[in-house]
This record gives sequence, C-alpha cells and structure tokens, in this order.
Amino acid sequence: MMLKNLFKRYVLKTNYLPSRFSFMFALVGITGVLLIDRIIHLRYGDVEVIDIGPLTLGILYTLAMTVVIYLLLKYMLSIVKVTEASYHLLEQREKESLRLFNFALDNSADAIYWFTFDGKFYYVNDAASYMLGYKKEELLGMDLWEMDHNFTSDQAQAFLLEIKEVKRATFETTQTKKDGKVIPIEVSANYFAHEGKEFICAFGRDISERRDYQTAIEEANSELKRSISEKEMLLKEVHHRVKNNLEIISSLLSMQYRRIDDSAMRLILQESKSRIHTMSLVHEFLYKSEKLSEIDLDGYVTQLVTDIVSLYTEGQSDIKLCIYVEKLKFSTDASIRLGMILHELCVNTIKYAYNGIDEKRLSINLEQEDEILHLCVEDNGNGVKDIKELYESNSLGVQLIKIICEDQLDGEVNFLSEDGLRCDIYFPYKAVI
Repeated sequence: MMLKNLFKRYVLKTNYLPSRFSFMFALVGITGVLLIDRIIHLRYGDVEVIDIGPLTLGILYTLAMTVVIYLLLKYMLSIVKVTEASYHLLEQREKESLRLFNFALDNSADAIYWFTFDGKFYYVNDAASYMLGYKKEELLGMDLWEMDHNFTSDQAQAFLLEIKEVKRATFETTQTKKDGKVIPIEVSANYFAHEGKEFICAFGRDISERRDYQTAIEEANSELKRSISEKEMLLKEVHHRVKNNLEIISSLLSMQYRRIDDSAMRLILQESKSRIHTMSLVHEFLYKSEKLSEIDLDGYVTQLVTDIVSLYTEGQSDIKLCIYVEKLKFSTDASIRLGMILHELCVNTIKYAYNGIDEKRLSINLEQEDEILHLCVEDNGNGVKDIKELYESNSLGVQLIKIICEDQLDGEVNFLSEDGLRCDIYFPYKAVI
C-alpha cells in the first residue's frame, strides 16, 4: 500500500508524467535488454553477433522509443491541461450562473414552490418562506393541503395531475400562514420534468392589497352610483318643476289670450305661448328620458312640430308632415335652440305659405355631413317674391333664427324660394354637444 501511494505521489504526478514515464520506460527497457542479453550469453556462450548486435540494437531501440513516447506524452499533457482549464472555466461559469439563478429565485417578488405529484414541497424560495411565515426547512417537510385548506390530500393530487394535462393553469385560492392568518393568493402553475422527475412549479402572489383596493373601489363605486342616482332624481325633479312652471306661464298667457279682443295682441300671446311650449317640451323629454344628458331628438322634433301645427290650425290641420332626424346627441341648451328655430320656421310656414294650396306638405330633415349638421325645412307653398326682403326682414321670427344660428351655433342660414320656400341651416356638430 505504501509503495502504491509513493508511486501515485511521485511517478503519476501530472506535471512530470511525460519525463517520469519516459524514464521508467527507458529503465525497464534497458534492464530488459540487458537481462535478455545475459540469458543469451549463459545459453549460447560468447558469440560475436550476440555479444554486440542485440545489445546495441535493443538499447538504441529503447532510447528511440523513449523519445517518441516522451513527445507523445508531452503533447497529450498539453491537451489535458487545455481541457482541464476549459473544464474549470466552464465549471466556474456554471457555478456563477447557478448563483445568479438562485439569487433571482430567492429575491423574486413571487413565492415559488415546486411540488411532487404526491403533493409534497420539493423546493421553495425565500419569498415563499417570507409570505407564509415558515422557514424553508419547515415548508419542505409539509404537504400542499397543509398550506391550502381548500384541498384534501386526494383533491390536491388530482388537481396536480390536471395541471400536468393542461401544462399550465392560473387560478385564485387561499393559503394559511404559520400564524393561522388566511391570505388570498393568485397562483400560476406549470408542469415540467427535470432529470427524469416530474414537478409542478407554482408562482404565488399575495393579492390581499389588491382585494382591499377592489373592495374599496367597489364601495366607492357603489357610493358614487348612489350619489349619482340621487342627483339624477333631483335633476329629474328640477326638469319636472321647470316644465310645470313653464306650463303655468303658458296657462296665464292662455287666460290673458281669452280676455283680449285685439287680434294682433292675441297673435303675440299665441306665439309667446308656443315658444314657451317649445322650451317646456325639452324639459318634459328630459324628465322622461333614462339619460338626463340627452333626449330622443327625433321624438322631440316630431312632437314639437305636431304640437305647433295643431296649435295654429286649432286641430284642423291638413298639412302632410315629412320628418327625418338622424340619431344625434344634443345638449339641453342646443335642443332648446333647435326647437326655437323650428318653431319660427314652422309658424311662418303655417301662417303665410299655404294660401290657395290644396295639398300642403312640410318637410324637415336633420342630418350629419362629416362634422357639419344640416337642417333643412321645406314647404310646397307660395314662397316669397323677393328673397332679399326675407334676409333683410326685421320680424322677430327671422331675427331669432339669425341670432340663434349665426351667434349661438356658429352657423349660416340660406333661403331659397322655388316651388315653395326652403331654408338650409348649417352649423358644426361640436356646437350642440
């Protein structure tokens, strides 16, 4: 044993292996040649060819082989050193990568744990230990169902097998900390195999704060909805009262209308009453609407024009109404302005357009063309002889139309008298929302 250890220590030492091995080879070779030569001398006696030839040849051959073997071993040693250096470098890099990998795992914001398919912990990182309040050694001695009470032993194992089938799964559950506190967890689980073994790798995140935020947001939303509902009720009540007040004013005008014999004054009161009804109708539609920020514009225009025709013809109208209103959103003020424009145009049409006309027609169209709204009110009446007089008219109705269109809606008004009177009004959509 002692000789064996000395041989390993001095003869097989890596750095001196070529020279020592070559020396040993030369020593053994020469000794062997001398021994054979001696045996030949003892067997055959003194013969010249045997005395000189085999000995010299054997020694030269042994020395030559020694040099060859030395060079081969020297070359092999250089390769071994390069390989050994590469191996050590690779080993250091692998250790560094493993150190960084372990550092990343342990400092992850998420808890990471590996499970075997019998539900036992195989690996946990520092985040899992911190989140659950256990030491790593304690967790590695536990089962999944001891931490997650939503599972029994059989259910946990069956669930892990389900994850294996689908490869990955994301779900929410609860886990129990060491102090008994139950916390909500969002889990992302994945199946993988490593070194012939199968695992489920789970990433867990404590979502207690998120749940608290969600609860706070839901409570705030509930309170906001309640507050909005109350304000909507109050706003509906305001619209209802405004409508009632306008109707009271309209009723007072009606009483005054019946007490006056002057036809001109009666016409003024009738037009005032009609304008008030135009404003009142907006509040009535808003009161009935589910959305207080907008009204049914088509219904409002149809109702308004029908009421105006009925009022000024005392319910005996034979005017055919053709109304088309595109589905648009108008603010309350814009709806009233539109109503006032339609009121003045319709009243003027009813009062002046149809003398001697049997088949009376009144068309109203409101459409959007890109970002511009186009309102067209057209009748088949007598029209006007001089369209310039209409532009220069000082009547209250025409002045109202111009003021509302040009000053309040930033639009323009065009009249055309051809087979009746046509009024085209253009204004930007942004002026009415």
